[in-house]
Parts: sequence; C-alpha cells; structure tokens
Amino acid sequence: MSLKNGAKDKLDRYTSRTSGYAFNTYDHQGDVDLPLTPADVLMANLLSLRLSGRDVIPLFAEGDGPAQRLRVALDDALVALRDVAPFESHGALTILEESVEKLTAADAATKSVKQWTEVTVSKVLHRRRPHIVPV
Repeated sequence: MSLKNGAKDKLDRYTSRTSGYAFNTYDHQGDVDLPLTPADVLMANLLSLRLSGRDVIPLFAEGDGPAQRLRVALDDALVALRDVAPFESHGALTILEESVEKLTAADAATKSVKQWTEVTVSKVLHRRRPHIVPV
C-alpha cells in the first residue's frame, strides 16, 4: 500500500487508543477544560520525562514561589490555547506567535524551576492541547 493512498488509515491505526502504538494513559485526557492536575503533569513521564514528586508537588503547593507561578502560567496557557486554530493552519509566523503568547510565558516561567524546560512544558500541555502545542 502506498503511503499516499493509505496514510489516513495508517495514522488512524497508529493513534488509536485501542492499539499498541499510542500511550493509552497519556492520550486519555479527561476534561480538557479543567485546570492542570498533578496527574496531568506526571502523565508526561510517558513521553520520556523523569519528573518525580519532588518536581510536581511544589507546583500545587500553597505560595507564590517559582513553582506556583509556573503552574499558574501552565493553566493560563491551557485557557488561552483552548480555541486557537491548529498549529499547522497558521499562515503567518506573526499570527502564530501571537496565538501562543501564553505558551511562551509558560516556557519563560521554567527558568526558575529546576527540572523544567520548554520541552517539559510542551509534553505536559500537548496532552490537553495537541492541536496547538507540538511535542
């Protein structure tokens, strides 16, 4: 079968929650409009991260430290990206950059939080906003 004629079927099989290819737990999103939970953050470990309780618990603790500001930035990005057009549909780079402004802010918030990088942010947020946050 040529890729041109069978690409859609192949992609559907590859991304199916019932196949052996997809991370069924990671792909099961729950309510995508709720704020981020510790389980959402830990699910990103299925994409080769190595976050531990030491990296996750501070995000959800009381306070206004770097980890709590990162969690707020992650939640802000989830809200802002909810209705943004899919990543690949943006015709101009400037429009895409404006659309992902809150994602950029979440990336910047990682600078003060050990074990967190832009890659960590994308793997955590991609689960909830796969149409706009690439992995």
